[in-house]
Amino acid sequence: MGEAELRISQMEDKMGGLETDSDIAGKKVSELWDRVQALENHSKRNNVRLVGLKETYGTDGTLEMRVKKVLSEGLGIVPEAEFEIERLHRVSAPVPNEGQPPRAVLIRFLRQSAREKVLRAAAVKRGVTWEGNRLSIFPDVTKELAEKRKTFLAAKKALQQRNVKYTLAFPATLRFTWRGKNQRFTQAEEAERFINRHSNN
Repeated sequence: MGEAELRISQMEDKMGGLETDSDIAGKKVSELWDRVQALENHSKRNNVRLVGLKETYGTDGTLEMRVKKVLSEGLGIVPEAEFEIERLHRVSAPVPNEGQPPRAVLIRFLRQSAREKVLRAAAVKRGVTWEGNRLSIFPDVTKELAEKRKTFLAAKKALQQRNVKYTLAFPATLRFTWRGKNQRFTQAEEAERFINRHSNN
């Protein structure tokens, strides 16, 4: 009985050590994943995603020419060196059949300042209308970050209803001024609670 109790005790000690090692490994994996996400989003810092631009089936110019027209004619951006495009292409996907939604266009500007100005202009206009098509321009981010930014939709809508100007700063921080004081939230739930709580005061 004594030997059995000793072995049981030893096994319990080993199991406890394994659980601790598993927790440590889990935290390290989570930290590494966060770093990978940060690096990938950092590599996209000059990019925007243009959605809704119809596929070219005819001879209506190159993709770059059409994108530049969207920026100048749709957004009213004056062509200049700041808005130089480093490269652009359709997302990697099969060419859609006629009648299906077109593939998005990824645009990489040479300068980050151009990206920010394009996104601000698109936000002011709430999208772009060009050649009868309604286009949208979004930051090019990872799927995980895009999902996190979507969680702020309710908070942004609440601020719009109260005529409060806001900014959803990169990567996902909601900033606005409330009664003369600057506020910032990295969690959507906290932002919603703040807005609801202070709206009744």
